[in-house]
Amino acid sequence: MLFRSKSIGGGLVLGAFMARENIIRSLEPPAHIFTLAGNHLSCAAGLASLRYMQTDDYQNAVHANTARMAELAQETMNQHSNLVSFVRGLGVSYGIGIKNPDTKEPDPDAAFKIVYRSYEKGLVLMTLAGNVLRIQPPVNITNEHLERGFELLNEAMSDYEAGDIPDSVLS
Repeated sequence: MLFRSKSIGGGLVLGAFMARENIIRSLEPPAHIFTLAGNHLSCAAGLASLRYMQTDDYQNAVHANTARMAELAQETMNQHSNLVSFVRGLGVSYGIGIKNPDTKEPDPDAAFKIVYRSYEKGLVLMTLAGNVLRIQPPVNITNEHLERGFELLNEAMSDYEAGDIPDSVLS
């Protein structure tokens, strides 16, 4: 299993490779060594991040944000039920499916317009699979920032529903 992410290196580039012992022993050196492993600064940052993630403060923030994220995502679906086909998530990583209000089919154009308007308002999102808004804040985000992010998202969705986002953003 190969891990590459911002969180493992505390925001710096770092990678980790884990496998069962029999798999590790079957690899000839340097098969499990790669560019993202081994630099001292990233390793120190990774160790500091790991120590922080083990604290009660961090764990409490993760649990609180997980619960609040579920509430906010559901509120968004309820508020925009003609536009949102589903909300799915794990922890603070969520996907919000965008559908065409008339056909009920997945709508990548609507998702892009919402992402574009969200960006104009100061919220950075991206789409997955065309019509799914990827909501993935830091797990220890403050409640105020999490709520503000959903406020901006809901404003962008309302702008879309009102027809206030021109088709020209698609070209």
